[in-house]
Amino acid sequence: MSKGSSIEVQPNVSIIIPVYNRAKYVPIIINHLIKQTYKDFETIFVVNGNSEDDSLSVVHKEMQRLPNSKLIVHRENLLFGEARNIGAYNAKGNLIWFLDIDDEPLSDFLKCMTDIQKKYDADIVICNFVYSTSDKTTIRFNDALKVKVMSRAEALIARSQEIIPVTAWSKLFRRKLIVDNDLRFKQEYSEDIHYTYEAIDRSKIVCFYNRPLYIYKINPNSVCNAKRTSNERGISEIKAYDDLEELFYNDTKFFPMFRIRSSLIRLRSSGHMSYHEFMRYAKSDRCREMIIRNLTTPLSFEGIWYRVSPRTYYLTIRVFFKLEYYKDGRVFYKYRRWYKRFLEGW
Repeated sequence: MSKGSSIEVQPNVSIIIPVYNRAKYVPIIINHLIKQTYKDFETIFVVNGNSEDDSLSVVHKEMQRLPNSKLIVHRENLLFGEARNIGAYNAKGNLIWFLDIDDEPLSDFLKCMTDIQKKYDADIVICNFVYSTSDKTTIRFNDALKVKVMSRAEALIARSQEIIPVTAWSKLFRRKLIVDNDLRFKQEYSEDIHYTYEAIDRSKIVCFYNRPLYIYKINPNSVCNAKRTSNERGISEIKAYDDLEELFYNDTKFFPMFRIRSSLIRLRSSGHMSYHEFMRYAKSDRCREMIIRNLTTPLSFEGIWYRVSPRTYYLTIRVFFKLEYYKDGRVFYKYRRWYKRFLEGW
């Protein structure tokens, strides 16, 4: 391990950034961190030494521009989840932020998030974000700015209803929460899903700030968006919700709703796969049994559509992904009337 500073500083926030074949993004993300109005943080770069570009040398050079930075090098075939685990293990901060290297946090991301965490003594603070498919994405958000303070139960409902995002980079986690519960990302493509649900399940106070503080860059070459990994991504997301169904099975208050919501998400996640793999899953006993188990009582129109005409479902969900869900400038969460009861007081 090498350090960008010779003086050990006890930071409030530890920022974990995995790096693999992302040399060109290193100077950019460091520029974003330098612009942060909140300065009490350390940055831990976890670099795959087997990168095919000069990621390692670029990180080693550019990290000197940060006052408190660390470099951890591994040469194993690890996905980003395990790289994040390594970073979290070596973190010194009271709070941890898992930042993706090719995205763009706003300059007051840390200031807003740490202020909320301190005010409400939150275990997790979550922010809204914007999807971006270009270099000129602007944030257009007219909702009144509010912080929703939630209990564990409320936060689980909000996550399953897609009110709060599942992505790790949109959150500040209390390090004590991670350490005391031995929270670890799984070695799979959908590592954020299980980690987020498990972290919320172990939390007492979760806050969601509805202001977008982060621009999520939809990079066609990234692990999540590349065509070459689309099948793995879809299968991994489905498995994550299969596992979570088992995790929450005995939660008599949350599970009845979660079984339905998670099943619908599994159907939609299968739309990320190629048509051939999608049809294979749609016709599988695993899928059929899930629909019968979770989407027949009460009866789900989407579940019926999926079973009766998977081809039209696939075409529709693909068009929806392209034209609406991943549309440039789309805000993840905007106030919706049908969430009024849950969001009473906003």
